Amino acid sequence: MRRSSFQHLPLTFWLIPMVALAFALRLFRLGAQSLWFDEIVTVYMAQLSWYDGLLALLGQGIQLTPLFHWAVKLWLPLGDAEWLLRFPAAVVGTLTVPLIFQLGRVYFNRRVGLLAALLFAINPYQVWYGQELRLYALLPLAAAGSMWAFGRLLRREQRRDWWALAGFNMVGFLAHYFMFLVATVQFLVLLVTFKQTYSLLRKWVVAQIAAALPLLPWWGFIIYQRHFAIGVGWVPFPAWADPLRTLMNFAFAWPELAGFPALAGALVLLASLIAGCYRAWLNRSAFYLLGLWLFFPFAVVLLLMKFSPVSLYVDRYFLVTSPPLLLLVAAGLLGFQRNWLRWGLTAAFVALTCFGLWQVYFDATDFRKDDWRALARQLDERAGPADAAITCTDGYHLALDYYLPHHNLPADRVLFAAQLGQVPASAHTVWLVRLNSSRASGHYLAKPNPPALDESELPPVAAKWHRANLQQVISQANLSAYGYRLASPDVLPQIVAWQCGQ
Repeated sequence: MRRSSFQHLPLTFWLIPMVALAFALRLFRLGAQSLWFDEIVTVYMAQLSWYDGLLALLGQGIQLTPLFHWAVKLWLPLGDAEWLLRFPAAVVGTLTVPLIFQLGRVYFNRRVGLLAALLFAINPYQVWYGQELRLYALLPLAAAGSMWAFGRLLRREQRRDWWALAGFNMVGFLAHYFMFLVATVQFLVLLVTFKQTYSLLRKWVVAQIAAALPLLPWWGFIIYQRHFAIGVGWVPFPAWADPLRTLMNFAFAWPELAGFPALAGALVLLASLIAGCYRAWLNRSAFYLLGLWLFFPFAVVLLLMKFSPVSLYVDRYFLVTSPPLLLLVAAGLLGFQRNWLRWGLTAAFVALTCFGLWQVYFDATDFRKDDWRALARQLDERAGPADAAITCTDGYHLALDYYLPHHNLPADRVLFAAQLGQVPASAHTVWLVRLNSSRASGHYLAKPNPPALDESELPPVAAKWHRANLQQVISQANLSAYGYRLASPDVLPQIVAWQCGQ
């Protein structure tokens, strides 16, 4: 085909290779990494009966909703290979790409939609969650679909768009409660533009009620069980720079703001985002909707943190705001008048995105999931039939047991800390399995670099026992197994409490 022929192809033609690229990026190394703790717990809950699975889900906290649990339960009979379990997330992430394109068409034009679709297709943060057995790939899909239908309704009311709005909102509400913030943004837009959109308000309320109805049985189940705990107590409260760190994460999968590359990335991101907001300002309805969609969820959560005993600030919860970020960035990059500035910043943004994508695939320091698979197999190879293993919690016991082949280490000798009294006196070596560092930040996708164990926290006798009896250490990503010769077993509880409390 001649070069001039390519120039006459419709812009929508280029969406096809972008969708193919997005799918290929999400399939690449899909099963390379072990399932990490949350993914393994998801599989375990899906293996339970329907009722017991709901009880287990509720035990994780009322912040979870049942849609993803049910989807995994229906998918699980096909197999439990890592790539197969994660395949639906890859499909969902790919399906979001054409929706991003449609958003660009509705609020700007096809060129903006095409660039935004490309940025979403190669976005490292989206690829990461498009390769994980968790619900988070659903959030951009539901939010983008809902806002696409809502934008069409603002222009021209059609019945099919009401069905689309209710359908996408229903999926979003059943997936995660932060989707209600997207619906709230739509309500605020209707209020701001009330003179032009008052006729839509009543139907919009009906659509939201219909979308939320499937959650009523789940809320009734929560009330019936009288379980109201929130399972995100590990999340620290946000500081003033956290929203910017979140936006950097969504753009390039860089949670830190220190160093020259991060500073350059932040400048490119802010320049394109400010330019995109200015371009949206020229169309007031687009500015109100996209601006509120991007910033309102952050404002609400930060305000709630002033009165809440627990923090809900986790980057992945805000994935409902990732579509407007990339859409405004694309509009800003294409809105610069000078060619050198427009294409220079676009090339810089794409290059920074590709660098982040390379890190997600190949950086084993900051982007490696907890490797329960490798740890379990190495532990079983090194352990003898007279050995025992102890994990710090019953949850980590489940994660270890998921991959443990039990060739050398019998199942009845794999315990957790509360079962310490069941360690046989005849055990030759006790393997203490611990998570090296908790995810003490809501920004990091994975953080396997542990701090050194602080022996000063041990009593002198226990510290001496630790140094004298530690025989082997197995380390994999964020996990370690410490093999202790079981001499003077009465000291072991102090060692377990010290290791598990680090």
